[in-house]
Parts: sequence; structure tokens; C-alpha cells
Amino acid sequence: EAGARGNWVGPVGASLAEFLTWAFGVVAWLLPLELLLIAAPLLKGKELQPLGLRVSGDLAIGIVAAAIVHVLMVGSWPDALLEGRLPIGGNVGVIVGGLMKGAFSTLGSLLVGATVIALLLIARSAFSFIEWCERVVDIARGLSSGFGALLARLRGAWGSARTLRRNR
Repeated sequence: EAGARGNWVGPVGASLAEFLTWAFGVVAWLLPLELLLIAAPLLKGKELQPLGLRVSGDLAIGIVAAAIVHVLMVGSWPDALLEGRLPIGGNVGVIVGGLMKGAFSTLGSLLVGATVIALLLIARSAFSFIEWCERVVDIARGLSSGFGALLARLRGAWGSARTLRRNR
């Protein structure tokens, strides 16, 4: 029984955790982190992204991450089991990882999986490359003007020192 192990979230949470671990393996352990990342805008008083897109992107990332875990662990540790009985990448990792490894080889699976995860993270982020470039340009301008003012002060101090030496 799932709740009999002293799980802090009760029988429903224990059953959900067991199902997610069965499905996604160690990747399921990232769910609390993702829940925090989803809630972060609410804590800052900002608007949420469309939740359906976020959850579907998380599901796709979870599937690919479980496949990558399976591909990595089966190649180096064939008996990789979680809690002594579950595949380390979950059953989703076994199926999708097996398909990826058969289609792309180990290295190809890692490259394709990492690329898919990177593209999904980029697609769902609120990061604006143009705003970032504008901030970098503003910082560079500030540093340039500050450095120019520093050089002007240094030039003035050098001139004053040269004048003092001549007057001695």
C-alpha cells in the first residue's frame, strides 16, 4: 500500500508519487521544482503563462528526460533499478528511450534529446533576446562612460603631477 510507507503527503499523494515514479522514474523527482517554478510568477504578482502550454511542455520534457536517463543508465548500468524494482527512467523512459536508441544510437539519442529539451525550454521561456541585447548595450555604454571619466581623471592627475615635478 502506497500510504503505508510513512509518506508525508498522505495516501493520495503517495499513490500519485508512486504512479509518477513508475511512469517517469527519477525524472518524477523534479515535479516539486517545476511546481515551484510555475508558482513563482504568482508570488511575484505577475501573470501566469497559459497553463495548458506549460503543462504540455513539461510533459514533453519529462518524456524526453526519462528517455535520456534510460539511454544513459542502461548503457553504463544495465540493472539500473529505482527502489530495487522500477526502471530508473520509468516505463516511459524504457519505451521512448528504447525507440530513440534504436533510431539514433546512444550518442544520437543524447543529442536529439538534449536539443528537444533545449528547444522546449526556449519556447516556453519569457526571455526576450532583444531586451537582453539592449540591456547589454546599456551596461556597455555605462561602463564605457565610467571608464572614460576614469581616464580623464587619471590624465588630469598625471598632468598635475607632471606640473608639480617641473616646478620643483
